[in-house]
Formats: sequence, structure tokens, C-alpha cells
Amino acid sequence: CDNLEVVSIPSSVRHIESKTVGSIAFADCNAIDSIYWNAHNCHNVPFTYTDNANVRVVVFGDSITRIPNNFCKDFDNLTTVVLPPALESIGSYAFSGCKELSSSLVLDSVITIADNAFHSCDSLRVVEFGKNLKTIGQSAFYSTALRSAIFHEGLDSIKRSAFALCDNLEVVSIPSSVRHIES
Repeated sequence: CDNLEVVSIPSSVRHIESKTVGSIAFADCNAIDSIYWNAHNCHNVPFTYTDNANVRVVVFGDSITRIPNNFCKDFDNLTTVVLPPALESIGSYAFSGCKELSSSLVLDSVITIADNAFHSCDSLRVVEFGKNLKTIGQSAFYSTALRSAIFHEGLDSIKRSAFALCDNLEVVSIPSSVRHIES
């Protein structure tokens, strides 16, 4: 698949099988530039950072409610992510290590951001947190370039180190609904 540049996974896909332990469906596909993910019932990750380091754009289809753990982990050249309006949860390490991720993220319907979801996304500056957000996981935005973190009533929990080493963070607004901030 040396010339494969675009991968589009339709909503009909429920599982992407790996024939052997450690094999990945799109291993050695180094030319992939864009991924269009519509497989709302498929929760295994067919990509690996060592083989898909050139991916720059990931677009999630409108029916996606959950981004699996490790989905784009360490995609070094990922700059743009388009999130769906119905998104409810972002898995652990989903975008961790995506150092070039710089698109603005709107998390309108997100309820849970898991541990390390955006850990070390060094270029991530703008995230709009929605009114449905309940939990922000441990180290979720650790070492990002966020400038502000404005939360709405309804947020319940901010886990340990969620915003540690966010050196550009200037404004934080925590609502009275927050019952637990881990130290």
C-alpha cells in the first residue's frame, strides 16, 4: 500500500481483523495523508503511529459518539481533526503525542475526556468545552499550548494533572458544579 493516501472506513464496518498478534490493518502504509472514520461500531484501532506518521487529517463521521483509546496516538504530523457533533467520549491516549495538532476543537456534546487524551499535543491552543462535559481525565491536556479553559455548570470532576505543564494557560473558569479536583 505504498501509494495509499486516503483511507475511508464506512459505517458498515464493525471490526477490522488482525490475522496475527501485533499485526495492524494499515501497517506499512506510510503514504496515508487522510483518514475518514465513519465506523461507529468498530472500536479496535487499525492504525499505528510507526506506520502512519504522515497522517495530517482525521475526519470523524457524524454518527461517531466515541473515539477509541489510542486512535491517533503519536501521529507526529497530524494537524487537523474534525470532530462529529454527536461525540460523547474521547478515549485514553486518543490524540496523545500529536505534537502538530493545531486545529481548534469544539467539544459541544462530549461528556468524558479520558486520561491522557491530548497529552503532549504541543500545538493545541484552542478547545471549546461544551455544556455536557462531566469528567476530565488524568493528564488529559498535560503539556499542551492551551490559552484558556472555560467550563460550564455540570462539570463534576477534574483529575490529577489534567492541565499540568500548560505554560500558556492564562484563564481558567471552574464552575460551582465541580465537586472533585484531584491533586
